[in-house]
Amino acid sequence: MVENETLKIIKQRRSIRSFTEEQIKEEELQVVLEAEMYAPNAGDHAWHFTVA
Repeated sequence: MVENETLKIIKQRRSIRSFTEEQIKEEELQVVLEAEMYAPNAGDHAWHFTVA
């Protein structure tokens, strides 16, 4: 069976519980925010992102 690349990535996901003070690049942040906007939701909920 050939595995879909997206499914492969989903299966490898993990939770991060410790963080560093290292900042990411603005371009990387924009990619993450764009991905969040395309994530499924209940259909009529407004998006709200907090970036610290």
